[in-house]
Amino acid sequence: MVSIVLSRYPIVDRFADSKQTLFQFSDVGDRSGSWMERLPLIRVAEVAFLASNVKECVEFYRKIGMVDLPAKPGRLNFAHVGEQLYGVCDDKTGFFDPWTGGYSKDSRFHIAFEVSDDRLDECIEFLKAEGIKVSPKAQWDNFHDVPHSTSVYFPDPAGNILELWAPKR
Repeated sequence: MVSIVLSRYPIVDRFADSKQTLFQFSDVGDRSGSWMERLPLIRVAEVAFLASNVKECVEFYRKIGMVDLPAKPGRLNFAHVGEQLYGVCDDKTGFFDPWTGGYSKDSRFHIAFEVSDDRLDECIEFLKAEGIKVSPKAQWDNFHDVPHSTSVYFPDPAGNILELWAPKR
């Protein structure tokens, strides 16, 4: 079968009783150079929430099997759950705020999605084309057992802070 792309989003209609293929094309609008229809998410890399009782939360999660949480919790505490990280963050400080470089208590919940390092810029353009506010890139060294990674952050409609995390492997 030969496919000719005349538009960014082809809709293909195949005749069931024929060897002939009819291609119909439809453009759903300008995506400002992005050819992506959705983010190419690899996995959920981390989930974290703010807690006013971090010590009790860490004790609880250690009790149910997350033994790699620190015995003496700090501001942000992670445990490995399979390939993902599960975190408890002190709500007195809050999460990293990529727009200010400080910390913010505006978001109660955080999810980081892994994306391929070579597609991060394309992901950023996709989000911007969808009208989503995206943070400047944050560079991380020796973060989550990876020598170098880059992240961008964006809010969801509920006010949670989402992250696209692109480890350089």
